[in-house]
Amino acid sequence: MAIDMAGLEVAQARALLAQKAITSPIAGVVTERLANKGEFRNGETDIATIARIDQLRVEAYAPISHYPRLSIGQSVQVIPEAPLDEPRRATIRVIDRVFDAATATFGLRMELDNADLSLPAGLRCTLHFPQG
Repeated sequence: MAIDMAGLEVAQARALLAQKAITSPIAGVVTERLANKGEFRNGETDIATIARIDQLRVEAYAPISHYPRLSIGQSVQVIPEAPLDEPRRATIRVIDRVFDAATATFGLRMELDNADLSLPAGLRCTLHFPQG
């Protein structure tokens, strides 16, 4: 009887501990820790910043002259800075519809698959747009 009770208490303690575990909804790298182990935070407070690096976001500004040639879903060649300068393909996901008159440019956002995690985030890169 005492062994059965102890087993139930252990199961209850494990269930309570599991409720305290925090799991990220994405796989990534912690770039900023905003809380320390044992520190109390309410449910609305951020505790960490996590960077997803299996799918990288490439943001760039292009000359307005490129605007008519680019479209959502189009592939663009991306060449990261050395020493990781192997050309890769990214897909255009967002094209700004407001131009910057001062610089005669518009913004683009692309997604670059990095499933092998071979590229770190934050690299400068060069883009080559399709001709035509």
